[in-house]
Amino acid sequence: MTQGDQKVSSLKLENNIKNLEEIMRVYAYPTTSLGDIGRMMTAKQCPGPNSSKWSPCSVGRVIRNPASVKCDHAVYKYFKNLGVNIINPLKDFNGEHGGMLVGKKGAVTKGALDSKGATFAIGNWPGYIDSALWLGCQKKLDTNEKVASNDGPRNSWLTGLMKCGDCGRSVMVRKYKRKSDGETVRTLRCRGKDFLDCNIKPQMRIEQIEGSVQNELEKLLERCKPAPFNNANETNELELELIRIDESVTNLMQVLKTQKVSTLTVGYINQELEKLTETKKKLMEEKRNINRESIFPPKIIFSALNKNDKRAVAFSYLETVVVYEDSISLIWKK
Repeated sequence: MTQGDQKVSSLKLENNIKNLEEIMRVYAYPTTSLGDIGRMMTAKQCPGPNSSKWSPCSVGRVIRNPASVKCDHAVYKYFKNLGVNIINPLKDFNGEHGGMLVGKKGAVTKGALDSKGATFAIGNWPGYIDSALWLGCQKKLDTNEKVASNDGPRNSWLTGLMKCGDCGRSVMVRKYKRKSDGETVRTLRCRGKDFLDCNIKPQMRIEQIEGSVQNELEKLLERCKPAPFNNANETNELELELIRIDESVTNLMQVLKTQKVSTLTVGYINQELEKLTETKKKLMEEKRNINRESIFPPKIIFSALNKNDKRAVAFSYLETVVVYEDSISLIWKK
């Protein structure tokens, strides 16, 4: 690495430390939210960990990461109280080095941290954030209530299939009761809004999208011919008997080809061949009757299905429902 490259790396590291300190200090204020931090960093044109924009989740992960904290006895006590497995002895927590937490990826709240499977170790790099500031942010994160997800199959049978036509992220369905009249309303929201890099504003209602997708699925199901349900055991027995008859006929024909067969034996073989031929005719007729009596499953009436069944059918035939501002497009499975 050249001297110039070292200077650039040093400047980047210094900027990252300043940004992280600013994030911690601003979040430490009682009224500051993760969303506020995300908007602040986005406005500064500072790229996030996984996107050019910052989401509340990405801010929380950065704050939760102990890589930058000066690990001292207070940090040791914090993780010990959580029940996290600590590799280093207490004497190593001298306030000079950062730490590394290995466990559930992306744990932002205390309840999401899987302490039974988490391990903490002191790193070999210097810490930069005072433990008091870092622990104050952890305390605020720990007291944040985990908001129950308001998106899932219960809100729409298309959940999981819909993708944004602008940024490609998932489109969620949120449900709430309108205060004015108490009516339950379902709205669409692109996950890209969390990263502030999606400009799409869907004009279609989820009811319109579900109706359009249902129409296309009903057309497809109308063209499908259901396969019959046969009596597998009965058909199998018939096939086995037909095979046995064919083998018997073959054996008798082999006997007739020999030169030492008497006239009496030939007459006996011919009688057996006639009996086998007659039996085979009867079995073939029986087989045809079974095929004619095959039960066909009833056609699927999509509109009559419950939400779970509609979801199962949709996932069987559709790859993605791409949502644009005023239209949708369907990508079918090949």
